[in-house]
Amino acid sequence: MLSLSFPRLLEKIINTSKASNKLDIILVSIIKDFVRYHLELLREIPIDPQIVEACDSGKPYIQEFVDSEAAKRFHQSILPLINLT
Repeated sequence: MLSLSFPRLLEKIINTSKASNKLDIILVSIIKDFVRYHLELLREIPIDPQIVEACDSGKPYIQEFVDSEAAKRFHQSILPLINLT
């Protein structure tokens, strides 16, 4: 079981790994922002090749693949943002 909070876990990852390519540098930068600003992770979205397919065709993924797990999680992640207003 993890005893670290999410921001502390990210901080540990940053301190123990080195960025070796552009993607790593971007990811480390994002993680640093999470730690610095105490951002909350809204939802984890599973990787789904249909996301790329929908984007390439110009169609909204969450409307095209409503029943997919990723679409459900996208929708769930939006709800807290909508409730901020």
